[in-house]
Amino acid sequence: MEKYIKKPVIVEAEQFLLEEQHPIWGSSKVINVPEGVMKHQGCGYRMCDVCGGANSNETIYYLPVSGESRYLSNRDWVLTFPNGEKDICKADFFDKNYEKIK
Repeated sequence: MEKYIKKPVIVEAEQFLLEEQHPIWGSSKVINVPEGVMKHQGCGYRMCDVCGGANSNETIYYLPVSGESRYLSNRDWVLTFPNGEKDICKADFFDKNYEKIK
């Protein structure tokens, strides 16, 4: 079996940030929403991160990626690749695999 190494690619990245609050106690305050992220209100599809229940008043943030909607959680990063494509990266993976260029 041959071995391969991933080519280094410089990406632009912006973090999606909310001030976390439980939906019953009040809606979350948006701190930063990267370009291209869209929102949807009140379908009750996603479960609450705090209590586990469906919340029909929740605002859901998502990014259209390759013809599908990818949902964002607080602290996720939105990556923009050199070809203009965007993707979502979880904060823990981003912290382990990316470093800021000075």
